[in-house]
Amino acid sequence: MTTRIRALALACSTCLLPAVAAAQIPGFDSTLAKMQESLGQDHVHLTGDVVLSQANSKFYADEVDYYPKTNRVVASGNVLIQEVDHQIAADRADFNALTRLGTFYNARGFASLGTHVDISQFGTLHPDVQFYGDTIEKTGPP
Repeated sequence: MTTRIRALALACSTCLLPAVAAAQIPGFDSTLAKMQESLGQDHVHLTGDVVLSQANSKFYADEVDYYPKTNRVVASGNVLIQEVDHQIAADRADFNALTRLGTFYNARGFASLGTHVDISQFGTLHPDVQFYGDTIEKTGPP
């Protein structure tokens, strides 16, 4: 096999790699990514279809940088968090994996107000909220 064909075969094979288990991130039951790099004692870089899962939520991104000492997660590229009562899509996110408090950038989403609201005020409409913003911060529990 020539060097050029070998390089092409290697490039194609990396495009088809399945996601594999990656560094465990506290606050999530499983972590999947196509590639993982350890960039020092306090920095793990995950790339390629990153999925962080927990019982009632999933978090997706193209790339995730995780800092174990502070439980900081910085995600970029097609960021999406799906939970039972809300969903947020963003270009980038920076949050604490354990507290789930943080900031989403160029974000949009929706949330169900569920039983926390007097449904009679909405008539026949569902008590859902849609939101968007350059910066959306989660500063406390729901």
